[in-house]
Amino acid sequence: MKINVLFENPESEGKILVKYGTLVSGESFGPASKIEVELDGVKLDPGACSTIVTVLEKTHPFSFFVRDVSSAYPVFIPEFGAAVLPESDSRTWAQTAADIAAKGLVSDFGRMNNEPEETYENACRLNRDQSCPVWLGLGYDVRMFHVSPQEYSQTGGQNFQYWGKIAVYNHSIPVWEPPPAPKGVRYNILFEIGPGAHCRPRITKRLDNGVLPILHSVQDEQDIQYHVTMFATLENGPLKPDAVKGTDAWAALSQTGNTSMPEEEKKRYADILKGQTEESKNQLICVVRVEAVNVSRMPAYAWFRAAHESAMGELRDGLMNSFFHKGKVCSVNRLNGKPLKEPETALLVPPGEKAVFEMLVPHSPFTVERAEKLMKMNVEKHLEACRNYWLSKLNVAASIGIPEPAIDERLKAGLLHLEINTLGRTDSGPLLPCVGWYSPIGTESSPMIQYYDSVGLHDIARRCCDFFLDRQQENGFIQNFHNYQSETGPALWSCGEHFLYARDLAWLKTVTPKLIRACDYLLAWREKNKTEEFRKNGCYGLISGKVADPEDYYHSFFLNAGTFIGLKRMSEVLVHTAPEYAAALAEEVKRYADDLRSAVAYAQARAPVKPLGDGSWTPTLPPWVEYSGDVSLYADGGDWFTHGSFASRSALCGALYLTIAELFDCSEEPVTFMLKANQHPVTRENAAISQPYYSRHDYAHLMRGEVKLFLKAYYNQMTALQDRQSYTFWEHYYTVSEHKTHEEAWFLMQTRWMLYVEDGDRLDLFKAAPRRWFEPGKNISFEKVKSHFGALTVKTTASDNRIVCEFNLEGDARTINIRLPHPEGRHAVSCSGGVYDPATETVTVRGNNGSVTLEF
Repeated sequence: MKINVLFENPESEGKILVKYGTLVSGESFGPASKIEVELDGVKLDPGACSTIVTVLEKTHPFSFFVRDVSSAYPVFIPEFGAAVLPESDSRTWAQTAADIAAKGLVSDFGRMNNEPEETYENACRLNRDQSCPVWLGLGYDVRMFHVSPQEYSQTGGQNFQYWGKIAVYNHSIPVWEPPPAPKGVRYNILFEIGPGAHCRPRITKRLDNGVLPILHSVQDEQDIQYHVTMFATLENGPLKPDAVKGTDAWAALSQTGNTSMPEEEKKRYADILKGQTEESKNQLICVVRVEAVNVSRMPAYAWFRAAHESAMGELRDGLMNSFFHKGKVCSVNRLNGKPLKEPETALLVPPGEKAVFEMLVPHSPFTVERAEKLMKMNVEKHLEACRNYWLSKLNVAASIGIPEPAIDERLKAGLLHLEINTLGRTDSGPLLPCVGWYSPIGTESSPMIQYYDSVGLHDIARRCCDFFLDRQQENGFIQNFHNYQSETGPALWSCGEHFLYARDLAWLKTVTPKLIRACDYLLAWREKNKTEEFRKNGCYGLISGKVADPEDYYHSFFLNAGTFIGLKRMSEVLVHTAPEYAAALAEEVKRYADDLRSAVAYAQARAPVKPLGDGSWTPTLPPWVEYSGDVSLYADGGDWFTHGSFASRSALCGALYLTIAELFDCSEEPVTFMLKANQHPVTRENAAISQPYYSRHDYAHLMRGEVKLFLKAYYNQMTALQDRQSYTFWEHYYTVSEHKTHEEAWFLMQTRWMLYVEDGDRLDLFKAAPRRWFEPGKNISFEKVKSHFGALTVKTTASDNRIVCEFNLEGDARTINIRLPHPEGRHAVSCSGGVYDPATETVTVRGNNGSVTLEF
């Protein structure tokens, strides 16, 4: 079999390699503009181990599947000036390029760049619409309630689509009934309102003030509307900050999903946990208030079924008593302020009036005496105190105001979701930045910690960093989650970022020995991989290990990206406490960068190219150096489908992390190819597959100034993964792992980048902010947010023909770039306060405070 390889450059030269076949023609070629490659023993069938030809051209090496070569759809790589045709096709490079251009084909990116900017409303119109349980808690405290209508969820259940379910948890671990309960019985509370399941259920949800973890819902049953309010409070009085003590961090850790904490260690904290949960004298209470409002013109019946569980007790004297704890109360039930006497009730409600049904559910069943006291609770006072409690938390963080309510509310709600998922004592000690359903992970907790620092909550961020350092093993290795081996580097990155935000030198001095120990562990790990065999195979100096659920122990780009940025950040911050060590580390980081760049070049050259919508082809890097391209193309065989996708490994744990890890400038050619390969079907509307917030194409688009592509990812990922009413995120599109704060934290960081982002010694403002945020009458403001350069306060005001930006940075940046896009795309006719670039709609200023005005 013969094929033609064409070059735009007539001086092209190099050599040919063949995998899964035999090269008959000569290995070396050139200088030439066309070479004929003759092969034998070729494998052209679909599936694994099809013949691959690698063209090691001296400047632009590439690979292709021989089975993909055709005249109708030539292998065409315009960036390399290369094409591949069958032997019978006599076209030149120029003719091939012209024929493809004549077809007028458009890639995903081309289409998106020709469309208007993506919007929240458009993305909602076309994407999945998810429903997710809401977590009610206090923050710091391991005790929680996961509440939802009775519908399908991660924990099962039938899809009745009426209220409600109260699942009682210690964080992500269900509270199980102890003996003599049958094995596997959860402490769950169910209740029913309305006539029952029917053809047209309608339930809407809304957070209090749009942002607070107090849930309001309306179950519309035509004549009767059931207005549901649910929140968590404390047994002994309305919420106030000093009443919330939190849970011992290590006891809390034992109750988080997939922690690597040994069972023996969990047992050591069992008594502490029991004292702070089951035996607490101040139980967490889930308050449920249902107001059945008659909106018709005739009397209508409302139905209530009191709190119950199929395996748990009966209603007695107005109290729900647990079958398994004789005399212990699981719920207090009231109707119109009086004890509910029967488990099921129908009540005739006159037009315009309402009946009020209330349930007060303790986190652990307790005595009748305590229940009788609880029966007297003033729900309205507790609700107002709960509202003030959460508002006070928002008030201590930096203030951010965005003129798009859908995003503005999500920022505030998102911060409080992070706090609900951060566990430990309120007064001191480490804090657990739990990533939703799971325990803290060095990789996934990093955006949580960085967002805490971005809004000035440095104490929380510091204590989260302390958690990982306290989990450090004697040899320096940091591991908390299951048997993941990728946490050490990202934990160092988070610690380094914390210092850049907070400039807490006293803390840095205290933790420097632990930081150095972690660095030394990573460096020793790297040394083990500096062998000639690994050099030959393209992974010299790269560490290998498991980074996610699959048992993939390879030289992963994801693993090495996290390790690289961790070491790089340490080389920058340890100059303040260990300057000699930092200097030596900086030199090793340079060598590591060279090794990583070589590995990317090696893997890219051997990755078979795949076609894109515009007629061009592009290489797709593998998740690890050992494989030939995207594992979902099965070049070297294997079974790779996992987590709902064929391409999860390549797309979600791949080389794009080398951008945010600061190995590549995002404008470099390897990044261009990574992004080209990240188009459909790896993404849909530029939202990544399966677990979309694991893909760092967002950061690459942002730093390249590709605003439309960034916004495509931003709006489509968020609207398809999040419950749009309660703002709670799932981990995956297919509703696995609820209340996932890793995903939510990356959304928060994406929004932070849109508003302000560091790029070396430069600060960029509004780098990817949507145009419509600058429409007349709209303002953007943020006060005392934190950057690497210091605290930042910014305000924009827009009128018909003018946009003004006032800014103050309490620190030093070499330059500040302020992008101020006109909503209609018009260019400014005058600029004051800086130098205006109409191509990027950006004003460059020198100086850290002032005002910029654009006239249109």
